[in-house]
Amino acid sequence: MRSTNLHKIQFDGSLLISSEQCISELNSRYAFTVIGGKARVIDTWDSDLKLVTKEAFFAMFANRLVDDNGKYISAGEYWWHHPDRRQYLDGVTFDPSAGSSNSRYNLWRGPSVIASAASSCERLLWHLEHVICGSNQNCFEYLVNWLSLMMQKPGVLPGTAICMLSAPGTGKGIAMQYIGRMLGPNYIPVTHIKDLTGRFTACLERAVLIFADEVSWTSNKASRSLLKTLITEPDRVIEKKGVDAFKVRNCAHLVFASNDSNAIPAEIGDRRYFVLEVSDRKIGDTQYFSELACEMNSGGPEALLHYLQQRDISSFDPTKFPGTSSRVRQILHTLSPVAQWYFEVLVDTYDSEVINNEVPKEHTHSVFMRWHNKQYGTPGANIAALTQELKQFGVTQTRPRSNGGRTRCYTFPTGEAARRNFESVIGGSIDWHLY
Repeated sequence: MRSTNLHKIQFDGSLLISSEQCISELNSRYAFTVIGGKARVIDTWDSDLKLVTKEAFFAMFANRLVDDNGKYISAGEYWWHHPDRRQYLDGVTFDPSAGSSNSRYNLWRGPSVIASAASSCERLLWHLEHVICGSNQNCFEYLVNWLSLMMQKPGVLPGTAICMLSAPGTGKGIAMQYIGRMLGPNYIPVTHIKDLTGRFTACLERAVLIFADEVSWTSNKASRSLLKTLITEPDRVIEKKGVDAFKVRNCAHLVFASNDSNAIPAEIGDRRYFVLEVSDRKIGDTQYFSELACEMNSGGPEALLHYLQQRDISSFDPTKFPGTSSRVRQILHTLSPVAQWYFEVLVDTYDSEVINNEVPKEHTHSVFMRWHNKQYGTPGANIAALTQELKQFGVTQTRPRSNGGRTRCYTFPTGEAARRNFESVIGGSIDWHLY
């Protein structure tokens, strides 16, 4: 069963001295292009996009001379001026949809393995269902459909990212390594936030699947914004050192793995993150992981590609994923101060100082300000901002008559309705007794 990278290039420099073979041999590895108004040579030898200057290209082959009608010139110069050199005059693109024109060099070259039903991927599928998804059938169906969309239509962004939460040793890494075998150079593992949101992210130029393993997120809003863009925006700008920035199609499917309770920047109303609580049932089971690795090295990725490509996903909507308690916990970690305060009010069984149906706005704001100063040592949001945030939880405004006048008040939902409203905004149920 073939498990090697289908994209490996064969190149024989000894053939360059022949005028009959020089062009075809150099064309097998190199191509001329223009990026940012500058002439460059694309070197397709390995998974990274290497752009070579004219001077460097000539120097590389200065010791390979070609007989050009009695005149000996370097192989690089001979190729540069030859009418049959391979060229892409409109630059570089990354388009797995195969819809790009021949005038652009397409970084996408398809899966790295050949789909086959001759072998098995049953161990990997069992691992995804019972370990990665914790035996939750709805989560498993969503995850497999998400992977099927990636392999059937790699140029279509799902608009969502997968986040796996667990202690080390559960098998997140080997699962991603197995899946990544299908994509070869289009599978990009990263371990630092700058690899995703930094200035120089050339490693992502041909990414179809990105695995961010134990990437630590900070409270930096710019980084969170860039991450959201990577998940949902159709284009991405690539900047390589020494080369003008250029735009490529964004086909990045993101998977995060972490044992951090604040693993992802999920926020209220954000439908980008599907969060899984990975089971620890196989931690320390060396025989289990040995058998899984054996399947991976014996045609498993080929069988997995066949399985995913044959799966019917015609009715799959990646933005509609199952709610999980793990995702709710991630959102609770990122609540704004106003939402955090209101959550604590609801946890405390409707603090009688606040939740009394109609409460004067000034009094409510005063209670919130005391809480904020205790939590953060600074003043909190003003009344207008407090009103705007509370509105999303079903808190309305009223001006009832009192002592011959009208007092501006908040009308709070009462009883279980208040908690249900909060859960609706969060996007999942909360076990209130745990807080």
